[in-house]
Amino acid sequence: MATELPQDYQYASESLDQFATYEDYLDSQLSETDLFYLEDEELARSLWSWVIEEVCIIFIRDKNAKGQEISGYIDYALRLKNEPFEPYFERKKKLLPKSSDLSYYNWETQTSTSNSTPNFQVIADSETGLLFKNKRDRKVVNVDPKANPGDNSTRTEIKTKEYLQVVLYDHMTRRKT
Repeated sequence: MATELPQDYQYASESLDQFATYEDYLDSQLSETDLFYLEDEELARSLWSWVIEEVCIIFIRDKNAKGQEISGYIDYALRLKNEPFEPYFERKKKLLPKSSDLSYYNWETQTSTSNSTPNFQVIADSETGLLFKNKRDRKVVNVDPKANPGDNSTRTEIKTKEYLQVVLYDHMTRRKT
């Protein structure tokens, strides 16, 4: 279930597939006026990247090396910052939840962990279940598949044969300028 983004977030719904690099994406956001006043493309890119931020929570359910079903929520930005992702992108290694991620559960051993990150605070609510509060804008991402994911958030189920289940929760935040 995806929610419609507010008007000032509409640019984020462009398909990122059309851009070869992150810099190409940033360039597409720059106006002639930006370049005229800043006179430096690198500076303009840098400023634009500071205005908006999209953070992503990845839910993965799959089997670990021991054949045990595991699931968890991964703060993508934090993982990307702390470990090399080339093996995942090259499909040499599977991206799986770890006990150090936002949330981790081993269905066989019933081991459960949750950890807040620099981007999200984990909220375990007895009525609504697991929630993640973004630390920048303080908005809550609801990962219940039957509920609205929250303000400025979208839920996208990824169909794949490589995992039992993958769901992306994208959350847009905007810095005050």
